[in-house]
Amino acid sequence: MSTDEANSIGMEEETIETSVEERNTSSPKLRHRCLNSLNVEAGRVSNITDDHSSKLSWMATLSLAFQSLGVVYGDIGTSPLYVFASTFTNGIDHSDDILAVLSLIYYTILVFPLLKYVFIVLWANDNGNGCEAMFADLGHFSVRAIQISFSFITLPAILAAYSGQAAYLRKFPHTVSNIFYECIPGPLYWPTFVIAVIASIIASQAIVSGAFSIVSQALSMGCFPRVKVVHTSATHEGQVYIPAINYMFLVACIAVTILFRTSEKLSNAYGVAIVCDMTITTFLVSVVMLIVWKKNIWQVALFFIPFGCIELLYLSSQMVKFKEGGFLPLVFAIIFTMIMGIWFYAQKERYMFELKNKVSSENLIKLVNDLNTKRIHGIGILYSELVQGVPPIFAHFIANIPSIHSVVVFVSIKAIPISNVALEERFLFRYVEPRECKIFRCIVRHGYNDVIGDSIEFESQLVQYLKDFIIQESNYMSDHETTTMCEQVHNKEVKALTLSCGTLDSIQSSGLVEGIENEIKFIDKALEKGVVYMLGEIEVVANPKSSILNKIIVNTYNFLRRNSQQRDELMAIPRRRLLKVGMTYEI
Repeated sequence: MSTDEANSIGMEEETIETSVEERNTSSPKLRHRCLNSLNVEAGRVSNITDDHSSKLSWMATLSLAFQSLGVVYGDIGTSPLYVFASTFTNGIDHSDDILAVLSLIYYTILVFPLLKYVFIVLWANDNGNGCEAMFADLGHFSVRAIQISFSFITLPAILAAYSGQAAYLRKFPHTVSNIFYECIPGPLYWPTFVIAVIASIIASQAIVSGAFSIVSQALSMGCFPRVKVVHTSATHEGQVYIPAINYMFLVACIAVTILFRTSEKLSNAYGVAIVCDMTITTFLVSVVMLIVWKKNIWQVALFFIPFGCIELLYLSSQMVKFKEGGFLPLVFAIIFTMIMGIWFYAQKERYMFELKNKVSSENLIKLVNDLNTKRIHGIGILYSELVQGVPPIFAHFIANIPSIHSVVVFVSIKAIPISNVALEERFLFRYVEPRECKIFRCIVRHGYNDVIGDSIEFESQLVQYLKDFIIQESNYMSDHETTTMCEQVHNKEVKALTLSCGTLDSIQSSGLVEGIENEIKFIDKALEKGVVYMLGEIEVVANPKSSILNKIIVNTYNFLRRNSQQRDELMAIPRRRLLKVGMTYEI
């Protein structure tokens, strides 16, 4: 579980539980600094923006609008190939039926894609991401790009295509089974045929890109097993490629083709999926209107009641086709919901176990000062999801191998929603009290295009910024103590203020410089002796007294975890310097 996953289920660690050293801090100013959420501070990066699309130029917006034509509108763009043919499967009884179907098509396109999605749903996004926009995640494009492309290109073209087909059918109703190709003029037949075939192939990109984006969002919330995510753009975070999902599509497509054999059953499954998605979107956007946008109940009702009633009517008509292929999307939905629910529950319980069993400051002092515990030269880097407190795996490590490196750094990885994090902002340090233990906490911040690569470079950067932190922290402590002692002198005798402060500054400056130099030399010497990476090899087991359901959930979670991307691969840790420590968590 990454730091971002821990954020979504472990914020009580920062807001409720406070370490002993923080409670014992005497100064209000210093106490405020210590109690400041390290996790919140880790999310503050200078070049992060509220919305990746808010500052796009018009040229960039138009470029994205053009690109969206093949990605977002693949399904609705290819619908003229089969809509009339699938509607009139038994032929056309009366020409007025054509106008009725055309009217239904007009109203459906104007009400749902245009009014609902383009002008309402698109604004329910998370800083330009996380919004389902006709199967393509908004992170691939921008709100304006989709609004422009649909309103000025897609909508007129689609309505013109359906109107032309309806006019042709009124004159030649017997051609309904192959209306798209029948109404094409002779000289344009083959060019149109080639374009239609290519468009049908490209249309799948809408579903593929949407699936990649949704899985990426689920990963960031800790609701999906770890998989490799490849970011394909340096400017748009939402443009991702996930190899595992792509291979899953390959297997699923072959399986569905063998299962259904006919396009009629496949279209039934597709229709159920579309209408279910539309209905769920209406419910969720209504919640956003109430909670996020702070709209009153009557404004929400103006959105929810009309759209909800129409969509439920559409859904009831699609349920008639449940046995003829409509069951497939519901089966997939149940499977993925179970996977996401099991993963989130087990990760949450695992994280809560670490919170409840983290090492207190008193126990940490006992562990470090134990005569049986040896301090060996070098730097030990222990990866942990805990942002505050000492993880229980550290005590377990010392209990089994009674030794500890001269310098220990607890490292947490935090993903930032920008392309690259500047090197000077990548590392964020804190002391783990008491300071004499030489134990530090570090959050390493990465953008989605930052590569976690060479370990030697990472180690040198970490140590350099650790030394910078020691200097800054010592200066901060010195300034604070000087101010406090000068105020005490001022309260006793105002005349002695200048002399006392001057004397204090001279005493502290000499001692401070010497202390900083010694600590930096100590860090450099530890680096020369080498760096060892430590990872907890956690085995999650169910409590023997727990229910059968809980045991099934834990066993399923262990299966998913073993087949997901491992943390040492994710963080590019050199295997020859990796030490894994096994520990059992009982949930």
